[in-house]
Amino acid sequence: MDFDQLCYDTECDNKIFEAKLKQNREAIEQKNQEIAELRKKLDIQEVYDEQVSSRIDVTESKAKNLENQYVQTRAKLHELQVKYNDLQKQLFDANEENGKILVKKDEKIFELKKDIGLYRKGYRSDKEKYSNATREIEKLKKRRR
Repeated sequence: MDFDQLCYDTECDNKIFEAKLKQNREAIEQKNQEIAELRKKLDIQEVYDEQVSSRIDVTESKAKNLENQYVQTRAKLHELQVKYNDLQKQLFDANEENGKILVKKDEKIFELKKDIGLYRKGYRSDKEKYSNATREIEKLKKRRR
């Protein structure tokens, strides 16, 4: 009987072992499914991270381009400001020179008007003298006759 008991005990132990083994296999299978789901999530997260990283790279590139454009625009603005200041100075100098020329021309016109006035006075005076001389000649001619 000892042998039968031993076989029975062994068979019971074997059934218990098989039940635990089945339970452990099911637990392992469940854990493997959880791991597979986590790997899928991780893969999705990695793809998302790559997309985000790519977007960040594109955004950084755009930001760098915009920064370069800003620097170029500021340089061009400075260049145009310098040209504008030079043109303003040239305009100021030209206006000043034109003012001097106008003053000289006004002085010359004034002198010419003065000369014309003197010439007219002289012309009137000469005309009067001529008229007087013509009258005198006429008087003298009449007296001679």
